[in-house]
Amino acid sequence: MTSDAPRTVQRLLIRYAYVWSVAIVVVVTAALWVIQHVLRFSLLSISPIYLVAVLLCAATLGRWPAMLCAGLSFVAFKFFFVDPIYSFTVDDAEDVSRLLVFLTTAFLAGGIALRVRAQATEAQQRADEAAALYALSQAISAELDFNTIAPLFVATAQRLLVSPGCRMLLVSDDGELKVCAESGAWPANAPIASAPLRSGNQTFGSIQIVSRPAQDTPVASQQRLLDTLANQAALALERSRLSQAAARAEALAASDRLKSTLLSAISHDFRTPLASIIGAAEELLSEDVRWSPTAIRDFAQVIDSQAHQLHHLVANLLDLTRIEAGVMHSQRGWYNMAEIIYSVLDRLASELAGRPIELVVADDLPLLPVDYVQIEQVLWNILQNARAYSPPGTPITITAGLEARELRIQIGDRGPGVAPEERARVFEKFYRASQPAGTRIPGTGIGLAICKGLIDAHGGRITLLGREGGGALVEIYLPIEASQRAVPVGV
Repeated sequence: MTSDAPRTVQRLLIRYAYVWSVAIVVVVTAALWVIQHVLRFSLLSISPIYLVAVLLCAATLGRWPAMLCAGLSFVAFKFFFVDPIYSFTVDDAEDVSRLLVFLTTAFLAGGIALRVRAQATEAQQRADEAAALYALSQAISAELDFNTIAPLFVATAQRLLVSPGCRMLLVSDDGELKVCAESGAWPANAPIASAPLRSGNQTFGSIQIVSRPAQDTPVASQQRLLDTLANQAALALERSRLSQAAARAEALAASDRLKSTLLSAISHDFRTPLASIIGAAEELLSEDVRWSPTAIRDFAQVIDSQAHQLHHLVANLLDLTRIEAGVMHSQRGWYNMAEIIYSVLDRLASELAGRPIELVVADDLPLLPVDYVQIEQVLWNILQNARAYSPPGTPITITAGLEARELRIQIGDRGPGVAPEERARVFEKFYRASQPAGTRIPGTGIGLAICKGLIDAHGGRITLLGREGGGALVEIYLPIEASQRAVPVGV
């Protein structure tokens, strides 16, 4: 309520300006008359006090109320204070010149005050415009979506130009102007002022306002402000479109990188097991050689292991697709983690042959509500990485135990490890850590991304650390609260 008081006073002054002008002259005249004729104080000069009244009217009420005040002050000054008083006749020529000087001075003082008032009003208006434009620029500086930016321009234009309505129109793909944002009322057949949204030789649309009833066309300052807002809106629109184009280009580049990665995986990681399977099958089908049962078994083992490898690669790609689509769910049951670890080691027995496995599993592990297949897949991926990225014959350590209200699983190797700045990124899809010079370890870069998605779905977390003496250490934490429920998997 306090903040509205100055506006209320201003509205009253404007509405009753002439009444206030007359009232000021009456009050000043009455005060001077009482001082001089009742209290018997001698005022050396009455006219400057009237000039103060004229200046007050000019500064607060405007041009014509100030002129009225000057005229009334001239009349009151003559009638009450210039001999003969209470008469409009003048006997002395000196009094005539004095009255004319007073009238001229009153009009000049009023004009000067009006000019100063206009300059102050214009300066305040420019300051308000600058503040509003600065606030607008701050609001849109970090915003790239023009659908969010456009209403800010429309609201700012309506407020600064004191317009009943404002709207922004953009050229659509079919070449027609369509409303992008609007604010306020838009009366039919209302006079309209507009400014084009132009950047260089390209016109994007226009911003329009409804002219106020008192004017059919905007004054120069209003048109200048409207042009300024239109130029800023055009720059913001161009920036938004450039940002969208850059995002589309980045998406296309990412798609190309994805295609290259998938082609690389298919050309190498898929081709190798296929070649082994085809070679072993052809040897078995050859009629020129009679293979011994031992050789036949060896060929069968090659086909079996390579088929499982191929199945694993295809399953990883399908799992990643399901995770990103959010359609992969955890189907949980109560399982002992030691059972899952032993199952994975049994599946990888041939791949891990010749490697020491340092296994430490606590005896008091509780049953956990987990998806058996998904957790098995996580451990399988990590152990395959440990095997691939560490020298043959080096040990792989596996520990499982309780820590606070979580079950912690650690899998470590003695390979080159991962640089600290890359440890978080290895869980991104298709990202592969830097490899030692002269080595190329096959892989698609999706195994750890799948691990993170599956562990996140179980309410756990997975991290990659370094080991003292060299190597990498993957830590998995799974909560042991029984109140967990299955949630969609997402990377």
